[in-house]
Amino acid sequence: MVPSVRSVPAPDALAAHLAGRYGLGFTGAVLLRSLVNDVYELAADDGARYVLKLYRYDGRHPDEIRWETGLSAHLRSAGVLVPSVVPLLDGDTVGLLDTPEGPRTFTLSSYVEGSKPEPPFTDGLYAAFGAQLAAFHNAAGNYTSPYFRRPADVAHRLDEPLEQILAVDNSEENLLRSLADAVRNNLAQYSKAGTCHGDVTLDNILLTNQGLL
Repeated sequence: MVPSVRSVPAPDALAAHLAGRYGLGFTGAVLLRSLVNDVYELAADDGARYVLKLYRYDGRHPDEIRWETGLSAHLRSAGVLVPSVVPLLDGDTVGLLDTPEGPRTFTLSSYVEGSKPEPPFTDGLYAAFGAQLAAFHNAAGNYTSPYFRRPADVAHRLDEPLEQILAVDNSEENLLRSLADAVRNNLAQYSKAGTCHGDVTLDNILLTNQGLL
């Protein structure tokens, strides 16, 4: 058999497998998105709906994801609107799924009814978005975790990717290094950022009856 680089588990088989691991009566699943990670919607026999995020193989360490699920619980306890993470029967919030390419991590969260904001965006939406971000940062400021997550520092976000690019093509090395120096100098004026959302855009929020999520 030729090794697989990326597999897409069959939705119904995935639902049947996870039913036993979560102790939930999943009746079916639908693949919603397959990009870097795979996202499925699962339906249960009591009418509840869930969202499964299946991470790509050999990507992020399970403890990094446990760090994030812990942050999610911390934010919820502080009153910030985020989906609730559903634990496995053993109490862990992160599971491993055997796939042809190797073990892949996954998490399950509650399904949230809502809609994506569509342009034209209003001043009220921008104000609510800013308030939600402020609430996120205020609540995350005192978050601690027993799990390690690599910090998104300059070395991780700038220096290492730059060296990887130059190892493939160094024809524009002087330009790229000068741009990197400009970014580094610009960031030097800021203090430690703390916990940051990795993709703050209106594409990543939902309009719900409770507010922005």
